[in-house]
Amino acid sequence: MSTTISVAGLSVNKAEGTGGVTPFTFTVTRTGDLSGTSSVDWRVLGRTAAPVSGADFVGGVLPTGT
Repeated sequence: MSTTISVAGLSVNKAEGTGGVTPFTFTVTRTGDLSGTSSVDWRVLGRTAAPVSGADFVGGVLPTGT
């Protein structure tokens, strides 16, 4: 049996500001074989007419992680 991990943004459309931070909340769901540990590589992507850029984030680079 395999494990499936899904991520859903609760409110992915938020107004931009001119400083500070804008928090986003995501729900991560893991189903299937839950007997072991899991990890997921993730990254921020832009898929709209106004794509995301590193300038939108602290440090000037698009965030990624595991």
